[in-house]
Formats: sequence, C-alpha cells, structure tokens
Amino acid sequence: MKALRCVLLLSSVALLTCVETAVENAVATSQSLGHRSLLQSTMTSDSDLADERLLQGLIEKFKGTWLGRMLAKTWIGKWLQPEVYLAHASNKQAAITNLFPRFNKKSLETSNPFESTKFTTWYNIVNKQFKTNFRDGHMYMLETLKTTFGELKLVTLLAKADLVPKSRPATTNLLETLIDTWLVPTPKTTEDVYQFLKLDESNDLFKDPLFSVWLEFAYKANGEDVDKWYSKVLATLKISAKEALKSNLLRASIEGDSVFIKNLQVEIWKEQGFTSREVHQFMNLKIIETAEDLAKYKLFLLFAQSTSTSFAAFEKNVSILAPETLVQLYSRSTKDDPYCAALEAVIYEDWYRVHATTEELFNLFQYDKFEETVLKNPLLIIVMKFALRNYRRAGSDVDLSAHLAANEAEAVQILTDLMRKRVNDDNKVSDLIRHVQSIVKKEDETGFIYQPEVANR
Repeated sequence: MKALRCVLLLSSVALLTCVETAVENAVATSQSLGHRSLLQSTMTSDSDLADERLLQGLIEKFKGTWLGRMLAKTWIGKWLQPEVYLAHASNKQAAITNLFPRFNKKSLETSNPFESTKFTTWYNIVNKQFKTNFRDGHMYMLETLKTTFGELKLVTLLAKADLVPKSRPATTNLLETLIDTWLVPTPKTTEDVYQFLKLDESNDLFKDPLFSVWLEFAYKANGEDVDKWYSKVLATLKISAKEALKSNLLRASIEGDSVFIKNLQVEIWKEQGFTSREVHQFMNLKIIETAEDLAKYKLFLLFAQSTSTSFAAFEKNVSILAPETLVQLYSRSTKDDPYCAALEAVIYEDWYRVHATTEELFNLFQYDKFEETVLKNPLLIIVMKFALRNYRRAGSDVDLSAHLAANEAEAVQILTDLMRKRVNDDNKVSDLIRHVQSIVKKEDETGFIYQPEVANR
C-alpha cells in the first residue's frame, strides 16, 4: 500500500511539473505577443491554442479533487483565474468566448441573462482588461454574444434588459456599440434597420423595446440632427407603419413617457393643419380627474407650445382653457416640460388682468394655515414668485399700480406680513422667502421665465 501511495505521489509531482512547463510556455508565448496590435492579438497558432486547451481541460478534469487543489496552488491555478487568463491569452476573442460559459451557463436559460451577477462579473473582467479602450472590449463581447444568441435575438434581449435598472449599465453600453456597428464600414439605412428588427411585425410598435433601438440608430444615422431625425423617422413610418400611426400613436402618446413619441404625434397634427381648438375638441378635454386626463392636457400644451412663435401666440392657444385648469396643470408640471415657463407667464397675466393681490391669492388657495406639505406646494411657490415679481409692473399701468408693491423690499414686506399671520415661526417664514427669492433670481438669470409683451404696455 505504501509503495502504491509513493507511485501515485511521484506521478502527481511529475504531472505538476509537466503542466507547469506547459503553463510557462503558454504564458511566455502570450506575453511575447502582448505588444502586437489589436488585430494581431486575435491571431494565434495551433500550438498556442493547444496549450490553452490543455490547461482548461486539466482544471475541469481534476476540479474538486486533491490534485485539483494542488493544481490551484501552482501557476496553473493563477493562470486559470479569469483576469490572469484573459491578460495572458494570445487570442483575446477566443479567451473572452471561453470565459463566457463559465459565468453564464444557467443564466442563458432565463429571460434576462444580463441581469445575472455572473454576467456582470464577466462584463467587468473584460472591461478591466480593456480599461484604456472600452469599445474594443465591448466589440469582443458582442462577437461572443452574437455567436451565442444570433444578432437579432441579441438585440431583442438587450433592448428588453435595458428597461431593467439592474442590467442597464451593461446593456446600454453594449447596445450603443452594437448600433455603431450598423453605421460602419457600410452604413445601413433607417429602412434597412427597421426591416432587420422586424418592426413591421410588431404587435404594439410604439411600446416595442426594439422601436427605441431603431430610434437611437436613426438619430445617429442622421448626424444627431433632431430635425432630420424626426423627418426621416416620420417618412419611414408613413411607408412602413401606416396602420400603427393611425391606430396606436395617440394612445402611446398619452399612456407612455417617451418624449419622442409625444412630439411625433404633435408633428402629425401640425402636418394635418390642426389648430389648438381642434386638438382640444379631438381629445375631448374636460375636467382633470384621472392620470389619463392629465396626460391628454399635457399633450395639448405640448402642441400649443410647439405651434407658438411668441408668448402672445401661446397665450391665445391656451385661452380655451379655464384659469383654474391652467393653475391645476401648472401645479402638476415640472421645469422639464417645455411649456412650463410659458404656462407660468400666462397665469401671471391672468392675475394681472383681474388685479389680483397677494392676499387674495392666498385666500383663493386657502393658505390660511401652513403645514409642512403646503410649504412645498408649487401653487404656494408660484403665488410667492408672483408677489416678488409683480412690483415690476408698478407705474406701467395706472389701473394696476395701486395693487402692486413699489419695489422688491415692499413686495417682500407684504409677503412676510401675510405669511406671519399663518405661520408662527419667523425663521421659517424668512427661510422660505429667501428660498423663493433665489428661485426668482436664478430664473431671471437663465431666462427661464417668459417676459410677456404686456409688461411694456
């Protein structure tokens, strides 16, 4: 028995010696190739690949055994660490492809293989190797993924995974690189990619993740020129998606968050010669009770803003809406909405016309008692901004001057007195007024707020 153990031990030592020699040969060979160009680094001899296959086979064969644990302590174990293996591999593409199934065997069977932490590990290992040029790493990974899934399925998987926050960091980069490959060396046309993605077979075109991929390609293919982009997309859709434009676009504009799709609907209305009143009637706009009602009104405002060449034109376009509706819409808008500044200016004009005082507005919005939630209410902010701005109208109109503060200091004092009646905390009052003053100053500096023509009457 002792003799047998000695034989086995000697055999193991001999095997380790042989394997270490093979590793050293493989490493030496790959290091000698390390200074070649990226193209040359993808080329390798049969003997190089044989060394790599030998080492890969050894680790798989003896995995979990005593010999495997011994191997792990040698150069073999170090070489088989993914980072070391990739760094010394003579064929980067082959090495990246070889590493892929190590991390992704099980996740390949899921609907989103890119959400797997193991996929992220593979992605990060490759990026680390190409940290001076991530694009090269992404290109290598894409070749592996296209071989695994096929290009169309890969695009589909990436587009769906890009909607998931956990997988988005990797999928966004891979999608962008993949789209770039359609632009060189022989650029595909917008129509080519539309057909390749089989968007003509989509059951719900404007909600299809591949539609967003196509839009991104069209944007890049048209030199990132927004006007050319819209024009080309609309021209393609008129030919290839007539039914979708007719039956699905408006619904997608109302239900979805895509700014592009909303603007696409606006462009179609403009082409059809619609007026603001006709759009209002077409969408049957009434009181705002549901999220859908609000979305319809916001689409209307987008159209009104898009078709207005001046503040006066915008004011006329939205004059069909009741003043209380305008205020309600403003309270649910953000500065990211392109019509927000104009809408605020329209509300100011309405208050000027009816000679509204700050106190009347406080009473109108029932600001008789200020709670924490009220202090963050956009309607309170707009009233305070109105109070801090309206002194600028003093002297411009005899009928208005009696209702306006003479200067900013007086406007601040009026506002302070009104708020102190409702808030038993002078510091809180002062802080809020200073906050709103800073908003007004910043908006004046950046030109956010409209300067209506009526200001110079």
